[in-house]
Amino acid sequence: MNIAQIIYGPVMYLNCVFEIFLLYNLLEGVFRPYEDRKNIRLLEITACSTVIFLINSLNLPTVNLFCVPLMYIFFVWLMFRIELKYNILYVLFYYVILAVTEFTFHHIYTLLEIDVSKAYFSMVLFLIIQKTFEFAVVQIVKKRHQGPYESGSFQYLKYLFILPIASLVLLNGFLLPKQYSSGYLLICIGGVLLIISNVVGFSTVEKLLNAERVARDAELLALKTKLERSHYQRMEEVNQDYAEYLHEMSRVIRIMEQLACTEDNGAVKGAMAKVSQMGKASVKQCYISDQITNAIFIEREKNAIDKGVDYQLDIQSGIDVNFIDDLDKISMFGNLLDNALEAAEECNEGYVFVSLYKGNEALVILRIENNFKIRPHKIGEKYFTTKIEKKRHGFGIKKVEELSEKYGGILNCYEEGDTFVAVLMLSSLPNLAN
Repeated sequence: MNIAQIIYGPVMYLNCVFEIFLLYNLLEGVFRPYEDRKNIRLLEITACSTVIFLINSLNLPTVNLFCVPLMYIFFVWLMFRIELKYNILYVLFYYVILAVTEFTFHHIYTLLEIDVSKAYFSMVLFLIIQKTFEFAVVQIVKKRHQGPYESGSFQYLKYLFILPIASLVLLNGFLLPKQYSSGYLLICIGGVLLIISNVVGFSTVEKLLNAERVARDAELLALKTKLERSHYQRMEEVNQDYAEYLHEMSRVIRIMEQLACTEDNGAVKGAMAKVSQMGKASVKQCYISDQITNAIFIEREKNAIDKGVDYQLDIQSGIDVNFIDDLDKISMFGNLLDNALEAAEECNEGYVFVSLYKGNEALVILRIENNFKIRPHKIGEKYFTTKIEKKRHGFGIKKVEELSEKYGGILNCYEEGDTFVAVLMLSSLPNLAN
C-alpha cells in the first residue's frame, strides 16, 4: 500500500466534511442557527460528515442517491430547525449543484483520461479544483440570496422542485447505463420531467411578470393617492387663506369708510396698499383645474425651491388634460420634470421653465427647458442616463416615449447650447391614439 492509497481515505472524509460545512455556510446567511454553542455545532457537523462518509464507502450509487440527501435534510434540521418544505427545497438545490459539478468534472476526467477510481496524487489535486469550483458557485448563490423565502411564496416555489429532480434523474441515468439497464429508463423519465419543468418555468416567469406589473401599478396608485392628498391639502390651505383674507378685508373696508368720512386721502391710500399686499400674500397658485396635474406641478415646485432651482410655469388657461390617464400623467409629466430638476440642480443658477399649452383643439403640448452641467449621453437619436447606477436609472425617457404613443403623440428631446429641451405632444383624438 503506497502513500497515495493511505491518504485516500482521509481525503474522502475531508471531502464529506467540506460538503457539510458548505451547506451550513450557504444557509447561515439566511437562517439563524438553532444551537448557539459552537462546539455543539462542530460536533453535529462531524457526526453528519462521518455518516455520509460511511454511506459513500459502500460504493452503492442507489443508496448514495437517496441516503445522502436525507442526511443533508437531517443536518439542516439539526442546525436551523426550519420548516420541512423549505428544508427540502434548499437541500435539493444544493444537492443539484454538487451533482451537476460532479457530473461535469467526471466527463472532464474522462476527457483527460484520468482514472479517479484509483488513489493518485493528481486525483487529489483535481478534487481540490472541483471543490473550489463548488465553493465559488455556492458563494455566488449566497450573495444573490440574502433572505429566506416568505411563507406565502411556497405555492409558486413548489413547482420549481421539478427542475432539480429532473436534473438528478437525468444525471444518474447518464451514469448508470454501463452497469444497469435501468439507466435508460431514468434518462426517459428525466427527459419528460425536464420538458415539464420548462413548461412550469414559462408559467412561473409569467406569474413573476404579472406580480411585477401589479406591484408597479400599486406603486403608481399610491403615488396618485399621495398627489391627490397633496392637492386637497393645497386647496384647503387656499380656502383657509381666502377666509382669513375676506375677514381682514371686511375690517379694512370699515376703516376705509371711516377714513373716507374724514377726507384723509393719504390714510385711504395707505389702507388700499395694505389691502393689495394682503391679496398678494394670500394668493397661492392653482396652476390647472386637473387635480393630479396640478399636484404634480406643485410637488415639483416645492422640490425646486428646496434645491434652489428657478422654477417657472406657464399654463394656458382652460387647457384640458382629462383624456390622459391619471397614472400616465404621473409617469410622463413626473419623469420629465424630475429629470429637468436633477439636471438643473447641478448648475450654479439652475432653472426649469415649463409650458403647457394647446397646439390645436386636439393637441396638448408640454415643453420643459432646463440648463445642465453634465451633458446628456446621446447615442444616435436616443438619450441615456449619465448616472453612475445605470441599472437603476435611465428608464424615464423610454417610458415617456412608450406612453406618448398610447395617445398618438411623440416625445422630442434636443439641446440648444447649454439648455436641454423636452417637448411632449399628446393627442386627444381616439383614432390618433389608436
